[in-house]
Amino acid sequence: MKNMLRVCRIVHSWLGIIVFPFVIVIAFTGFYLNHPQVFHRILQYEGMSISSLDNLDSVQLNAALLNAVVSKHWPDEGVREQKKTRYRGQQMLSVEKPSGTILFPLSRSSYYFVRIGFREVLYSYDGRVVVDRVPFDLIFRHLHERGWTSTRFGTLFADTVALAMMFFGLTGLIMWSAPKIGRVYRALNRVWTERRNLVRVRIEAGTKSMSDQN
Repeated sequence: MKNMLRVCRIVHSWLGIIVFPFVIVIAFTGFYLNHPQVFHRILQYEGMSISSLDNLDSVQLNAALLNAVVSKHWPDEGVREQKKTRYRGQQMLSVEKPSGTILFPLSRSSYYFVRIGFREVLYSYDGRVVVDRVPFDLIFRHLHERGWTSTRFGTLFADTVALAMMFFGLTGLIMWSAPKIGRVYRALNRVWTERRNLVRVRIEAGTKSMSDQN
């Protein structure tokens, strides 16, 4: 038991040092994702606004418009992947190139998005840049889901941290419960020993009494 507790203490201590920064990151980003308006008020951060496009005519995405916009951004690069996805609360067509991703609303609209890493640019179809920013919500969501800003390792980094947190909790539970289980076991063993001794004494007394009568 002592050896097991000593190993648990060592593992628990090192895991605590390793996972502590990521616990802070996960807690902070989780709070932001649940209550973004609190941070926006404190930092006076303005979200993505497309109100300036209200005076423009909306158009339906078609093959000609799609090809024209795609060929304008990184014209020397080919399309890596094209698929439907959900972005900013609406269905979009995502066209991925090596340098970035172009996102077209599938419903009638007067704008489209270009993603370059965490940078997000909102264009009108007449070529005007409406918003160019690095949004907090995308960065924090990425940190919360992956534990890191890079996508090179996928979710491997976050999964490793999650496993480390599980072992951190398990070793903590063992260190907390083992002494208590030991105390309960010793108390039960003491009661059992006392009762066994009492029974033995009574048996011996009965045997002695029978011998005296004989």
